[in-house]
Amino acid sequence: MKILQKNTYKTLLLLLVLCTACVEQNYGITSEVIPLTKGFGYVIRIEEKVVIKQTFIPAVQGNVPFCTEQDAQRTADLVTKKMIESKGPSVTLEELKQLQIDFNCVHLL
Repeated sequence: MKILQKNTYKTLLLLLVLCTACVEQNYGITSEVIPLTKGFGYVIRIEEKVVIKQTFIPAVQGNVPFCTEQDAQRTADLVTKKMIESKGPSVTLEELKQLQIDFNCVHLL
């Protein structure tokens, strides 16, 4: 019985280590918020190479920058997550609303 418990413990420990490694895998995809003249944007890199430079809120008509650094970071995090999951990096208006992104940067005018 003790041998069975020992093997079960080892198996669970191995699974925990493997799952942690899977979660931490980001495939070299990183994001960074960038300040703009008015507002913020973000860049997405794969292994230090810029693959997306987003200087305005995606899915919103016109070239409106992000109002806050936090809005840009939340959107960049969503895009990064999608890329890690091998999904397209596009963002919908509904996703932006779920992230509570502010579209009216009156203070930037």
